Amino acid sequence: MIQEFKNLTKEENELLIKAPVYVTILIAGVDENIEKSETTSAIKFADFLAKNSDALLKTYFHEVNRVFKGNLIVLLEKLPLETRYRNVDIAIELEKLNSIFPKLDKNFAGSLYDSLLSFAKHVAKSSGGFLSMGSISPIEKAWITLDMINDPRV
Repeated sequence: MIQEFKNLTKEENELLIKAPVYVTILIAGVDENIEKSETTSAIKFADFLAKNSDALLKTYFHEVNRVFKGNLIVLLEKLPLETRYRNVDIAIELEKLNSIFPKLDKNFAGSLYDSLLSFAKHVAKSSGGFLSMGSISPIEKAWITLDMINDPRV
């Protein structure tokens, strides 16, 4: 169990673990086409963060990485196929983080918020541009700020 989650409900715990997957699907699918390169890149990024995160998030990303691919498959099957409906569903789920963050250590919550923004940017950069890398489309730019989630440090 992740120490920072000890005072959370099972549903809150699950949402926090699924949050990077929700971000992946949101950003990868915002242009109506979830590319394999985007999901593959997100899976690799979760693995990278599990091994290279600072001490504060290492355990969290170890758990995220352990179930990332499975959660990705399940959520892709469960969420609506049509982009506008899927984005609304994901935004509603991610918005729930705003009521969970105050229950967490402020430093942990802030680092987690930053990591979700980093995840969004990483997925956006994983397709498009020269040799399909590094370019963020205008529609992705509008979403990578994850406006539905408030910075818990503010």
